[in-house]
Amino acid sequence: DMEAKTGTLLLEVRVQPPSGKTVILRKNLQIPKRSYHVETLTLPVNKVNPNPEDTARAARETASILAVYQRRGGRVGFVDGFRIPVTGRFSGVFGSRRQINGQMRNPHNGVDIAALEGTPVMAPAPGTVALLGKNYFFTGNTLLLDHGDGVISLYAHLHDFRVAEGEWLPAGTVLGTVGKTGRATGPHLHWGFLVRGARVDPLLLPGILGTVNAGQN
Repeated sequence: DMEAKTGTLLLEVRVQPPSGKTVILRKNLQIPKRSYHVETLTLPVNKVNPNPEDTARAARETASILAVYQRRGGRVGFVDGFRIPVTGRFSGVFGSRRQINGQMRNPHNGVDIAALEGTPVMAPAPGTVALLGKNYFFTGNTLLLDHGDGVISLYAHLHDFRVAEGEWLPAGTVLGTVGKTGRATGPHLHWGFLVRGARVDPLLLPGILGTVNAGQN
């Protein structure tokens, strides 16, 4: 989580074996300081400072996404790890500080993968389609997958959807295709990831860690 404080964090795991006696495992983890790039973008003014009507619309859309982020439980689909959802060039890294039209904005909470419009975007692991948000103001066509137990992935700026809301998908299922809907300067996939509300770098996920280099520090 890019908002996590540096220092020592106590990790506690509770295991309930068949015997019925709970086993508690504890370990101190060191959270190091991480530096982030500063990315400069120029966008249309109405996409950076929306009018009152668009502001209200964006707030409703954000609320629908946040509601999915609150999910816990559900069918688990992440035990075998993850894969990159689309083939392309990493054009934006997790945590980069964004200067838009000369003003510092919120950090980038995912990774961007540039690809040709229409390139298939695939499910990185099994999951349930939790939300199909059509033409959202900021994120365009937006899809959320619920991988169970509070593990949620987000796919933004899609050109179209190829699945239905509520559908359970195996890994590798085509979710939709790369687009440039919403606040986008060109065709790309914005891929976000949350674990029980904490925004995490998708490139640090099991199955992906160490397999790619997107320019992180």
